[in-house]
Amino acid sequence: MYLSVFPEDFEIKRGPLIRRWAAEGFIGRVRGSNLEEIADKYFDEFISRNIVTPIRIDSSGEVRSCRVHDIMLEVISAISVQENFISLLGNYSYSITGHDKIRRLSIHVGGGKEQDFSCRNLSHLRSLTILGCKEKPIPIALADLTLLRVLDLEGCGWLSDSDLKDICKLYLLRYVSLRSTNISKLPRAVGNLKELLILDVRSTYIRELPATITQLRCLKHLLAGRYKYYTRTHHVKHFASKEAVTIPAGLKNMSALQSIAPVNISSSFRAMHELGELSQLTKLCAINRKGVEKWRPFATSLSKLSYSLRHLSVFHIDKMEHGLEFLMDLSSPPLFLKKLYFWGRVSALPPWISSLSNLVRLSLRENYLESELVKILGKLHSLLSLKLYVNSYLGTELCFEHNLFPRLKQLMIDNLKNLDELSFKGGAPDLERLTLAFVKAPERGISGIENLPKLKEVEFFGIIVDSVVEGVIAAAKIHPNHPRVYRDETIDPRSLTRACRFAFFFPFNS
Repeated sequence: MYLSVFPEDFEIKRGPLIRRWAAEGFIGRVRGSNLEEIADKYFDEFISRNIVTPIRIDSSGEVRSCRVHDIMLEVISAISVQENFISLLGNYSYSITGHDKIRRLSIHVGGGKEQDFSCRNLSHLRSLTILGCKEKPIPIALADLTLLRVLDLEGCGWLSDSDLKDICKLYLLRYVSLRSTNISKLPRAVGNLKELLILDVRSTYIRELPATITQLRCLKHLLAGRYKYYTRTHHVKHFASKEAVTIPAGLKNMSALQSIAPVNISSSFRAMHELGELSQLTKLCAINRKGVEKWRPFATSLSKLSYSLRHLSVFHIDKMEHGLEFLMDLSSPPLFLKKLYFWGRVSALPPWISSLSNLVRLSLRENYLESELVKILGKLHSLLSLKLYVNSYLGTELCFEHNLFPRLKQLMIDNLKNLDELSFKGGAPDLERLTLAFVKAPERGISGIENLPKLKEVEFFGIIVDSVVEGVIAAAKIHPNHPRVYRDETIDPRSLTRACRFAFFFPFNS
C-alpha cells in the first residue's frame, strides 16, 4: 500500500524507498541484519512477485528503480485510501472525506480535479510527500506538522531557503529529502533534528554544511552532490566534481554515519582527521581539488576504516598531479570493498586491488595507466562491472583472453584515445552489456563478438563513429543471441558550452 504515495508512472528508486520504509518504522528488526538489509529483501520480493516493474537494472542484476503498473497502482491506491493508510490529494479517483485523522499525505500534482483541503486536520500527520511540484499545491504551514517523521519534497521548485526554518522545527523528523530543489543553504537550526536518520540534499546548491550538522548523532545517511549522466540508461555517469560539500570539524560526533556522499576534502581538513572514528561507515566519496598534500589526513583515516568500508570513490581533479599516489602505500587498505571508483592520475594500480575478492564494480577515470590492466583486473573473480572512462588507460589494445573476467556482465569503454584494438578471445564469457564510445575508429577494429555467448546488447554513446557501429551490427546479425545494438547520440557534456543536451535512441534488431 505504501507504493501509492508515488504518482502514476513515477520512477521509484530503490535506495530512497527502502530508507523511507525504515524511517516509517515498517521494518522489523532481525538479529544479524540492519533495517535496510531487511528492506532490501522486501524490495526484491516485490520484484519476484511482479508487484512492480523493473526500470533500471545494474551490472549485478540488482533492480535500482521500478514502476508500479497502472492497474496495480489503482488497486493499492483504492485500498490505501479506504483503510486510511494513505490520503491522496489531487487524484480525482479517491476521496478523503470521512477520515478525521490523516497520518500519511501524498499530493499528486495534476492528478485531476482539485479537492478542498483547507478544512482538513493535519495535526496527526506523520508523513508528507510532494514530488516534482513547481508551485506550492496547498497552503500547508510546515511548522504546524509537529508529529511529522517523513518529509519528501523531491523536485519541488517552490521550496526556498526560508522554508527550511520551519522544517527545522519538526523535531521528530527521521527522513528529509530536499533532492532536486533550489535550496542553497541549510540553517544552523538543522542541528535541532536529533532524530534525523536520512538527509538527502542531492542535486541542490548546497556546498557547505553548518557546524551544527555534527549534532545529528543519529544520522546514518548524509547524501549530497550531483551526478552527470552521459546516456539515457545512466550506465555512464560521474559526480560533478565542483559540487562536493564541505563538512565542519566535529564529524567524529556523528558516530552512526553509514554513508557520506561527495566530501570536498580540501575544505574539510579537520573533519578528515576525524573521519577514521566513524566505525559504521560503509560508503564514502571524497573529492580533492587543491594539492596532493590534502590527501594525507584522509589516507590516515582511510586505513582505520579498512574493515567497515564497502563503497569507496576518490577523485583528484588536477590532471597534472599524481594525486592518487597515496593509495599505493595505505597501511591498512580496504580489502572488503564491493564498489570502487578511482578518478585521478596514479603511477600504477595499487597492489592491494588484486586482493579485493568481494569487488563487484570498478570504475577508472583519468588514471593514465600503462600497465597490463586487463591481466591484473581479469583475475578479480567477483567483478561484474568494469568501466574504463576517458584517459583511464593509455594502451593500444584491450584483449580479453581465456580465463579472465569469469563473471563480468558489463563493460564500458569511454573514448580511450590510444585504443586500436578491442578483442574478445574467450574471456568475459558472461558479458551481457557492452557500452562503447570512440574518439576514432580502432585501426584493428572490434573482434570476437561471437565469443560472448551471453551478450544481450551493445550501446554506443557520445559522438558515434558510424563505421564502428555498422561493424558491430553486422556481427550482431550472425550472433546466436542476436544482441540489440543501440545508438545513444547524446552530445558529450564535456564539449558543451550550454546547458542543453539532445539524445536520439535507435535500436537495431538483427
